[in-house]
Amino acid sequence: MEYSKFREDIFDKNRNIKNVFVKIASESVKEKYIRKKNPYKLEKTNMADKDGYILTIPFVRDDMYEDSEAVKELTGRALDKMDDVEIIKNNLDFPIERNDFFVSEAKYLMPFFLVDAIKRHAKAKKIEMKNIDVVIIGKDKFLTELIIDNIYLDINYLTILDELLINDFGRKIYEVFDDSGLNITVSQNRSVMRNADIVIDTGDRLLGLSDFKIRYMSKSYYISSFEMIFFLMCNEYKQMIRNKFEVVSVNYIKGHIKNMGIKFINL
Repeated sequence: MEYSKFREDIFDKNRNIKNVFVKIASESVKEKYIRKKNPYKLEKTNMADKDGYILTIPFVRDDMYEDSEAVKELTGRALDKMDDVEIIKNNLDFPIERNDFFVSEAKYLMPFFLVDAIKRHAKAKKIEMKNIDVVIIGKDKFLTELIIDNIYLDINYLTILDELLINDFGRKIYEVFDDSGLNITVSQNRSVMRNADIVIDTGDRLLGLSDFKIRYMSKSYYISSFEMIFFLMCNEYKQMIRNKFEVVSVNYIKGHIKNMGIKFINL
């Protein structure tokens, strides 16, 4: 889902505009037409043998700041007609909240590649993995625990920063200690970030990243795009992120990633 690149594109031949005169009409007439007819563009596409669409809304990026409510309304109207869609990637400048399909943010798939990302960071900084000090800003409880499950066997120092103590991580801390002996610390003091080698913010971008690349079937994908493929190929992952609890073990999904031959490429 994306904006139109140019204003002229909104009135091109692919927008199913039946009234040819609107293309040469005044700007005010064009504006009224857009709001009434919503001439979005829908193109079929394919990623890793999975069918999908590219939805181009009838607005350029600057329109978002001029009339954001109209942009949101017509985007919603376009999405209402996409009955066969399960997941979308939102490339717009505003959040899409829907109950009829999942909006991909990749933040739940990223944790499964964080160990590779941390190892790459450690190598670049010439720090041994056994000495890496990781701090997780634990704003999102589910995401924080998902990250812990993915990294605790590979690190020796882990702190959860929970300034307001709004989340109870006691059970997860006990599970990790019982399994590996790793003693996770919970702190309210932001000073723990000063000496950390890695800070992972579950309320913002993991590792300060908005995206990174992985390889699948000899092709490279940004993980924000690839999540749509994985969502459709791994039912256990789909159920996990929809329900926000672990219906299967993290190791099962890791195994699925390994069996598919998905590889971390770079940050």
